[in-house]
Amino acid sequence: MKTQISHIEASEYSEITWYNGYTSNIEGEEIIRSEGISIIFGLEHVIEQFLEQDVDHSRGLFRQWLQRLIEWEDSSPKNKLYLIGCDIGKGIVPIDSRHRSLRDLVGWCYQDIVERADRVDVIWYGINQRLK
Repeated sequence: MKTQISHIEASEYSEITWYNGYTSNIEGEEIIRSEGISIIFGLEHVIEQFLEQDVDHSRGLFRQWLQRLIEWEDSSPKNKLYLIGCDIGKGIVPIDSRHRSLRDLVGWCYQDIVERADRVDVIWYGINQRLK
C-alpha cells in the first residue's frame, strides 16, 4: 500500500511504502528496489520467517537481511527505514520449544536492530519512551 505523505515533507520524500509482516513474506528485495520511506511492521512475524532448527544460524540469516536493508537506507539520503515490532518476551514462557526459540530469536534480533539503529523508541500503553 502506498500513501502520499504530508505536504510538510513532500518536497523531501515522495511516498511511504508499508510492508505488513503479519500477512506477507518480506524478503527485503522489494524494499531494496524502492526509494523513499519504507516501514515494516509485524517485525516479530518477519523474524519468524528466519527461524530454523539452529537459532544461532537463524540469527545470522536475520543479520544478513538487516545488513541489506541498512545498505539500502545508506545508499540514498531519501531512503529511510522504520521497523515496528511487538515485544513477545514478556509473560509466561511457552511450553513448546519452537515458540521458546522464536521468543529468544526475536529478542536477540531486536538487540541487533537497536545496536545498528540511529533512534529507538518503545511505546507502551500509548506512552513513548526514547531509548536511543
